[in-house]
Amino acid sequence: MQAVLFSLLATILGTLLGSLIAVWAGNRSPKIINYLLSLAAGVMLSLVFFDLVPEVLEIASVPLTILGIGIGIAVILIFDTVSDKMASGKDAEIPQAKVKNEILRSGYIMLVAVGIHNLPAGLAIGAGAEHHIGFAATMALTLALHNIPEGVATAALLLAGGAKKRNAVLLSTLTGVPTILGAAIGYFVGNMSDVAMALTTSAVAGIILYMIFEEILPKGAAILKSRLTTVFTLLGIIIGIVAISG
Repeated sequence: MQAVLFSLLATILGTLLGSLIAVWAGNRSPKIINYLLSLAAGVMLSLVFFDLVPEVLEIASVPLTILGIGIGIAVILIFDTVSDKMASGKDAEIPQAKVKNEILRSGYIMLVAVGIHNLPAGLAIGAGAEHHIGFAATMALTLALHNIPEGVATAALLLAGGAKKRNAVLLSTLTGVPTILGAAIGYFVGNMSDVAMALTTSAVAGIILYMIFEEILPKGAAILKSRLTTVFTLLGIIIGIVAISG
């Protein structure tokens, strides 16, 4: 129960706080949402290259890591292709609205990707609680800090896609549910195998990379053309590095 409680607190303190930051920033000006979108892309890039990939390389080989990333890209590419064909009958939709709908769809995909990534984190908390509750508490605190930029990124995508503020906060916070499930499983079953953990984490990295370069950055630029979007992307990378290092 303590492990589940720690994972629940990590979700509330991290993802919820991040999504509230996105909503607060978006209230200032509609342009801020587009800048926040670029910021989120930078944060997620940091997450991939300074957190997810190094995490996988600690337990798996480079070929296995590349395989996982390739699987993630292939899965999201297939989903994207099928989704585009299903929406081909909506070409009469005005370009601006179409872009916003695509961003909203990207937000939903990012929610799933972040949720999948949170499952192994919950497993670590649960497995650690079996040996030492202090370790589980430390893991939960680390996860809470880690989830702040993820909450900002997912909520910013949803807001830019036209989602209501309340829904953006609620859905972003729900990405932490797999953490709670993982904590319960981890306590009774233990951690995932290294191969399964490596493939899952690197596949999430592949999905996020695809979303950044195919959806977030191009669609954000279509809504607002400004050099500041590049500046905010770079700033997001710096913020991500600081958050991960902290």
